[in-house]
Amino acid sequence: MSQRFLIEDPESVAVIMVDQVTILPIANQVVYSGYYFNVDYMKMEFSNRRKVQMVFN
Repeated sequence: MSQRFLIEDPESVAVIMVDQVTILPIANQVVYSGYYFNVDYMKMEFSNRRKVQMVFN
């Protein structure tokens, strides 16, 4: 079963749709992989999709 979730970027008008989470216990890291979208909240549109990875220590 596959699940996705959204993370809002507090520094811009964007969201990240996470489609994979990797936990690296030896490195004490969590890696979120997915797509980054700019958001126009007035028009309710996503644009400028690009593949991203976020690493948290």
